[in-house]
Amino acid sequence: MQGMFTGLLGNLSLLSYFAKKKEKEAVVVQTLGVISIYVVIAQLAMAEAMPLPHFIATSIVVASGLALNFLNYFDLLSAGIWRFWEDFISVAGLSVLPQVMWSTFVPYIPNKILPG
Repeated sequence: MQGMFTGLLGNLSLLSYFAKKKEKEAVVVQTLGVISIYVVIAQLAMAEAMPLPHFIATSIVVASGLALNFLNYFDLLSAGIWRFWEDFISVAGLSVLPQVMWSTFVPYIPNKILPG
């Protein structure tokens, strides 16, 4: 599950980058990545393998991310809202990175709250 969330966050982050640069093909690829991971997460939620509040929060972030990226791509979004989204996705990515790196070494080092 952690890998899917990491991939989803990575796809949303790259989607924001490519939408800002107006690179159509890369935007399409990253959008497909977001959608395909979200479909898997939705299936997990339907199978009750994921708590409903987490799924709702994930759905809000995905829907907001897709909407904001496409509004920005077509120049229909204010600069202030776009800056807020860029800050949000950057902080989210930077806060998840240490946790993902730490979990890579959990078999060799104890699982603690240190990366958070």
